[in-house]
Amino acid sequence: MTTTTSCHLWPHYRTRNGFGQCRYRGKIEYVHRVAYQRFHGRPPQRAVLQSCRNRLCCNPHHLVDGDRHSVIKYARGTDLPQHKLTEEQVRTIRRSDQPRWRLAKRFGVSVSCVSNVVLRKSWKHL
Repeated sequence: MTTTTSCHLWPHYRTRNGFGQCRYRGKIEYVHRVAYQRFHGRPPQRAVLQSCRNRLCCNPHHLVDGDRHSVIKYARGTDLPQHKLTEEQVRTIRRSDQPRWRLAKRFGVSVSCVSNVVLRKSWKHL
């Protein structure tokens, strides 16, 4: 069963940079932009960002309409409305010797989120 918190991964065509694509109303479009438009009933005003940071995700609950400033912060991994960790929590996780599952429970995030922080796949700028 899919919930609003899990990613909906696009299983079909993807671009070289990893985004899903489809034909929508006779044009080739990014899947996350189509999902945003269909869910909200209007096209996005600006860039559509995936708060889960998964380029294949088209879950409308993970999609945020952002501007140029938010795109830059998104690329750095900071300041998304759905951010669950603060910069201080990220530093604490990286310094900790506790198991990742325990850190995940402590900060209310998934084990994969903690792993991405520890391995510097997310929050690279810190």
